[in-house]
Order: sequence, then structure tokens, then C-alpha cells
Amino acid sequence: MKNLIARITVLISVISITACAQGSGTPQYTNKWGQQVVFHSFEFDAQRDSKDIEVLDYMYKTANENIVGNPWERRQEGRSNQTTGQTGVMTVGETLYVKWKIKSTGEVIEKSVDLKPILPASMKDKTLFFILEKQNIFIYTISHQPVRENFTPQEWQEIDKNLYGTRLSRRELNATRSMVQIYPSQQVIFPYAPKK
Repeated sequence: MKNLIARITVLISVISITACAQGSGTPQYTNKWGQQVVFHSFEFDAQRDSKDIEVLDYMYKTANENIVGNPWERRQEGRSNQTTGQTGVMTVGETLYVKWKIKSTGEVIEKSVDLKPILPASMKDKTLFFILEKQNIFIYTISHQPVRENFTPQEWQEIDKNLYGTRLSRRELNATRSMVQIYPSQQVIFPYAPKK
């Protein structure tokens, strides 16, 4: 019986630690360089979001740390992943660097975007992602959790109509979350508010 109680206690402790490490229970702190370290995500999916684009290189970084980037082996070969996603407790990036090629023209574009003045005050429980469209990069943040209840069928029809054929059409299911375009301009995308 004592052995069973001890096992249950260990199991409860492991579950509690895991739950705290997955999001809102995770403390926000700063690293030795004074940079914010929080639970958040970085992702992109050029295959689905960026038609006629081939990503050649990318890096989400600070001056002191490459947080998420093209694997070294691929960079050496001049290739890159076309999709990535990383979630966890990590340093909030200060710069997003992306190099891409427009397949139809062969034109290569390279951009570094300073994220410090455009990121929200806290990236805790948010995802940073980008979409490439010709010579342009669009950068967004989206909350991990919904900020409003679900929609009526009429609201879903309006969302679908407004997003169909746009670069955000795949993000329709995120309409209950907070989503903001932060680059090249700032614009609230979601939570969706029906037209009156």
C-alpha cells in the first residue's frame, strides 16, 4: 500500500510539473542578457501559405542566440526546410531573417526585420509566424488560447467569404483567437468581429 501511495505521489508530481511547463503556468523571466524568456511558438509553412515561393534560409534570433533557424547542414547545401514549428520555453527573438526565391522569376529576396519595436509586450502563450508573398513578408502573432466563444453559422460564412483566396484563408479556424499582423503594418485580424 505504501508503495502504491508513493507511486501515485510521484505520478501527480510529474503531471503537475509537466502542466506547469506547458504554457500559462510557466513563469516569465529574463536570461543573462536581459532578454525575455517565455513559453511561445515560432512557425511558418511556405508549402501551404506561400505559393510560388521557396524559402532558402531563415533565422529567428537575438544578438546572442539563434533560437530557431534553418539546420546548419541544409544551409551549407543552399537548401532550407519549407515548414517548421517550434514551441517551448525559449528566448523571445529580436530579429527575423528570411531569404527566399520567387520560383516563377528566380528573383531572390533577403530581409531582416527588427522585431523589438513591433512585438507585443509579452510573447507568452503566443505564436510568431510569417507568410511570404512575392517580394513581401507578412509577420503575425496569434494567441495559443481562444479569446472568444465560437461563432454562429452566419458568422462562419462571413469569415469564410472574407478570407477565401487570401493569404490568411488557411487561418480561418483561428478566428476565435487573438491574431495581429505586426509587419509590414499593424492590423488586428482576429478575434473576428461581425460587421454591423
